[in-house]
Order: sequence, then C-alpha cells, then structure tokens
Amino acid sequence: MSERDERDERDEWDPSGPLDDGRASGPPGGTGGRIVVLLVLLGLLAGGIALSRRSTDVTPARVTAVGVDGPVVPPADALSTAWYCAAGTSAAGGAEDETIHVANLSPRSITATVTVDPGTDGDPRTARLQLEPYERGSLGVGAVLPTASPGVVVEVDGGPAVVEHEIRGNGDLAMSPCAEEPADTWYFSAGGTAKGSTQALELFNPFGDDAIVDIAFLTEGGVQEPQALQGFVVGRRSKVVVPVQDLVPRQDRVAAVVRTRTGRVVAEQVRRFDGTDGRSGLTMSLGATKPRRLWTLPVAEARTGATGTVAISNFGLAPAEVEVSVLLSGEGVLAPETVDVPSRSVVNFDPSTRVPAGDAYAVVVRAQGNTPVVAETILNTSDAATATGASTAARQWALAGSPARASSAVIAVNRGTRPLTVELRAYTAGDVNSPKSAPAIAVEPGKTARFDLDEWGIDPDQVLVVSANGPIVVGRETYAGGVSLSLGVPFGS
Repeated sequence: MSERDERDERDEWDPSGPLDDGRASGPPGGTGGRIVVLLVLLGLLAGGIALSRRSTDVTPARVTAVGVDGPVVPPADALSTAWYCAAGTSAAGGAEDETIHVANLSPRSITATVTVDPGTDGDPRTARLQLEPYERGSLGVGAVLPTASPGVVVEVDGGPAVVEHEIRGNGDLAMSPCAEEPADTWYFSAGGTAKGSTQALELFNPFGDDAIVDIAFLTEGGVQEPQALQGFVVGRRSKVVVPVQDLVPRQDRVAAVVRTRTGRVVAEQVRRFDGTDGRSGLTMSLGATKPRRLWTLPVAEARTGATGTVAISNFGLAPAEVEVSVLLSGEGVLAPETVDVPSRSVVNFDPSTRVPAGDAYAVVVRAQGNTPVVAETILNTSDAATATGASTAARQWALAGSPARASSAVIAVNRGTRPLTVELRAYTAGDVNSPKSAPAIAVEPGKTARFDLDEWGIDPDQVLVVSANGPIVVGRETYAGGVSLSLGVPFGS
C-alpha cells in the first residue's frame, strides 16, 4: 500500500484506529469418529447433503491486500489465479441454475478454464472461455456438466480478472463474487429458519485431502451445536450442502460459524423464501473469514414497504457495543445509534424506517470496544436479498457486470472525512481505449452515490470499474422479479 493510500485509510470516517484482525472466541468443536459422524449426518438430513468429487488438485494463487478478507482484484501482472464457487445447482429442474461470469480486467486476451465437479463419484468436466480485453464471458454450469450439487473452480491465465456467479430459480435471482481462496473459518450473520424459509450452507473442498469441520449456530434461543455437525468430513475434492432448517428449525435469527479442524473449504449460504411470511426470493452470500470492528454495507434505494435489516453477530465470549450509522445520498443526516450485542448472540437492527423513500443509503457498523463482530444486510421487500458487509475501503472496485434481464444500480459509499469524486466506467469488449463512463459524482463525507445502469445505457454484460480519488466501498443492487445485493471486488494495493 502506498503512503498516500495509508494516509487515506487514516482519514477513514472512524477515527478509532486499524481494524481488529483477531480471531473471535467461538464454540468448541465436538467429537466423534469420521465414519460414525458421517452416518449420523446422512441419516439426520435424509438425503439433504450432496457430495461431489473431482480428479485433479487445484493450488490457489493467493493475492493479498492489507485489511481485506474477501476476494480482491489480482495485480496487473498476475499470470494465473483461481476462483472457487460453492453455491448453486446445474441439474435440469434443480433448485437454482448457476451461471459463471468472468470479467477480463486486462488489455490483453485471457483464458478461463471452468472445472465443474459432479454430484457423484464421476469425473469432473471442463470448458474454456477465451476472453478479449475487458470482455465478460458467461457460462452456464449445466452446459459443462448437469449435476445437482456442483463445485466450480475457475482458473484464469494471462491477466487479472474477477469471477462472479449467478443463481436463478422460480423467477428469483442472486449474484455474488466467488471466493479467491478457501479458508479455515467462515462466518454468516443473516440467517433464519422460520416457517416458509430455508437456509443452506454449501461447503466446497477443492483439495486432495479431507477437511474436518465443526459448525455452530447463534440463535435467539442460544448457541446450538448439532452433534451431527461436529467433526464431520468434507471429503477431498467434494461439496457438502447442509440444510440448516432441518437441524436448527423455527428460528428467526440464525448466525453460523464454520471452522475446520484440518484443511480449508469455501463456504457460501443460500436462503429461499416461499411467500409464507410475505417474502419470496432467493439469496446467496459468501461468508466473512474474520469478525471485524468496522463494516460498511451498501444497502439499496429506500422503497415504500421495504426494510433494510442489519444482522450483527458476536461470536466472542465478551459482549459487544456497536455504533450503527446510516449514510444517505440526500441532504439529511441521521444520528448514529448504539446497539448492544451480547456474547455469542445475533441481533437484527432495522435503520430503514428512518431513511426517506427514494434515497440510496448505506450502513456503517462500528464496534466500540475490543470485541469484533460480523455484519450482514437483509433487504426485505416482497422479495429478499442478503450481502455480507465490506471490512475495508479501496480506491477502485470491479464488478463482472450485472444479471441479464434485470435492472441494476451501483452504489458507492464515502465513509471518509473529505469529499471524493467517484466515476463509473463500463468497458466495451475488445476496446482498450474508450470505456463508456457515467458522469462523475461528487460525494461528500458520510454520503453515498448511486449509478443507475439502465439510465446510462450500460448493458449487463459490460465489465464495470468504479474509481475514486480516495477510499470508497462499492455494492450492486439488482431487481428482476427478485432482488439481489452484493459487494464489488476491491483492487489490491
């Protein structure tokens, strides 16, 4: 990170100092032999778990950036990187169809090799995308290999790229970045298993050795550690789908932590709503790998009848006091509110009732003490969407376009102390010189800006880069029958 970037990080709206990288205390793992636990788990879930295997090892290319837990844009000289997509199905008539989107951020052509692991002991299959400079390539996973529970690895050669995936089912959609590397711990805040909703954790192990995993849940009824989820095996080169509602039923708030005793996995969460409580929809979110003291959540445009709940989870043994600030795009300023989050609990906080209709807004969650937390957005309209917050800010963010046949917007958040100028560029495939740009927007401290892609004639398959002259956080909202929220991918140092 340059001296200028370090200075900008010191100018962050939160003056309390650097983010807390410490690992929060959590529930201890259970015991049990590998075979016994697998039999118990399979018996309890009665076919709710699908396994897949692949025949070759994949070694991830680690790209680091200061303060970033999730995926980042690889450096300009990156020759090979790997991305991992856990959630979704590709079988005909499956719960949700999965599409992979690869955005080339290089002025050179690149090759993306997409490997799909089957839902049985069969062999994986691969397909290749040859992408022109700044082109987005899209590939239906079912076109490579129809299977009920695929794990997908995308290996990019020749330059930097970002990989997102999209799932669709029953007229609903969700789109989110894939993981850039597996991890030994994953956290999710925005869960629930009340009537009419399901919650699934999808765990993908792309390596040649088994991973042994413990899963625990924070609920309004306390900590739950189902015995079937302690010390169970995610087999080498396999994917496991854990239907949470079968093990932790009828809970309005369910936060989850996935810890590996050995090995590493990729974890995503998928929720479905059948309309029983007035919500329908499909959500997908990549987990956070660490609790943090500061989170920024680009939410959406406030709409009549919509709520934008923030799920705040404390996986530690000490209580947490957090300050929740709402940043508006309009003239108004809202006073921060304090929320107490007891140890090993999850609290839902709804700031949206204070936001004027039609105003784009974001939420900043800041822990006041030394106990870090995890924050995730839950957007509720007649549909639902979730998105994990950003733990850092960056000068540039990339998105692999937006879903087709959808109305999308990009939200930029200035959580700093000085005005910034934000610009959205939409690249034309093969054209290295003339990205189409929306007019730059001046964003005051503690404010947000919204770029409507339809308004500026930006097609869904155009690669997007959002730039500013200081650190920002970028998210995307999409409406297409259903609603989807996600973060962009920040550029590294």
